[in-house]
This record gives sequence, C-alpha cells and structure tokens, in this order.
Amino acid sequence: MPATSIDVHLVGLTNVVCQVGIAQRAVAAALTAPDADADVATAAAVWRDRAQAIVEQLRDHPLVGPDDGWPLLVGTARLALTPAGASARLSERG
Repeated sequence: MPATSIDVHLVGLTNVVCQVGIAQRAVAAALTAPDADADVATAAAVWRDRAQAIVEQLRDHPLVGPDDGWPLLVGTARLALTPAGASARLSERG
C-alpha cells in the first residue's frame, strides 16, 4: 500500500517533535543522572551558540530570531520568493 501524504506528515512530525520510542529509556536515564543538569546546560549553550551563529550569518535577511530556542523563520516575501521557492533554493545552494 503506498504511503499517503498524511502518513509521511505523521512520520516526519513524530521523528522531529517526539522522542522515538527506542530512545525514551536512554533519554530518561540521561535526564535523571546525577550530572544531568550540567549536561543539559552544556548542550543548551552549544545549541544557543549555533543558533546565534546562524542568526549572525543571516543578519542581512528578513528573519525572526530563535528567542532562546532553535527555530528560525525567514520572511520569504521580502526576498520575492515563495516559501517553496526559498526551500528549493536552500536545498540547491545549502
């Protein structure tokens, strides 16, 4: 049976937003370990630095920054591109 767009959407959503089942025990163990707070703080600092580097590299583009998170939005209309066109360009040139 061929996959539908809904099936693909659910798989993508599950893999991006939700922790996969096979990793849940490992994540629980990592978050309850005695040094978990330090590990989480270190990881958060690395992700913050990476996000800031991307924002800096895109400083000349219309964007909405991550505000202490990871997501970043680019205003494609001001670039005279559709979101699909911008995505295609990023895939081609990225």
